[in-house]
Amino acid sequence: MQKFVVPTNSRDSQLSNGALVRRILFVPVTIERRAGVGLGLSIAGGLSSVPYKDNDRGIFVSKLVENGLAAQSGLQLNDKILSVRILSLMI
Repeated sequence: MQKFVVPTNSRDSQLSNGALVRRILFVPVTIERRAGVGLGLSIAGGLSSVPYKDNDRGIFVSKLVENGLAAQSGLQLNDKILSVRILSLMI
């Protein structure tokens, strides 16, 4: 079983001084991996890669297989993966 934590439902809000604030909801997602079946996702980004989104060097979901394990678990395209099991991917 692999556990992913991803921020979802991020929203930008503008403060009275004009500054933008991004609100992020952190959602733990569990994917139970089955023998011989892929997770149904591709990832992009990381320290030695071109940033996938803006200047963020994090790990992002770049592709999802429709009805695959990742999609069924609630992962969405462009979600940022913050940890796998207990290994932090935050930089």
